[in-house]
Amino acid sequence: MSRPQTDEFLERLARYREAARTCVRADAPVARRLLALVKVTMLAREEEDPTLRAWAERVVYEEARPLLGDGGPPEPGDPWERAQRQLRREGYERCPRCWARVATDEELDRAQLERERRLRELEGRAR
Repeated sequence: MSRPQTDEFLERLARYREAARTCVRADAPVARRLLALVKVTMLAREEEDPTLRAWAERVVYEEARPLLGDGGPPEPGDPWERAQRQLRREGYERCPRCWARVATDEELDRAQLERERRLRELEGRAR
């Protein structure tokens, strides 16, 4: 695969990843987000190049894992972290709905730094 083809391949994968992330993070009911992910997956399956098709499907699945309940416990991140910080600001040590312990600011800061470190590491590997 030549360099321009490689760049195009990676750009297309990045677009699938972004589309899947948009679906997962959308402020919409779960059913609507799942339907959007199905549509993105269907587009991936229409790719002519079998390698791109396989990788695009994998990218969509990996981004969808948390929404599908296949990602283990939620990784501290955008919505979860904001909710945790809001509960902490309101003085809660436990969530008033589910009684789960609310992370401390130090735990959230540490998780954010670790997440950023892993992201930099992954971006370094992709280059």
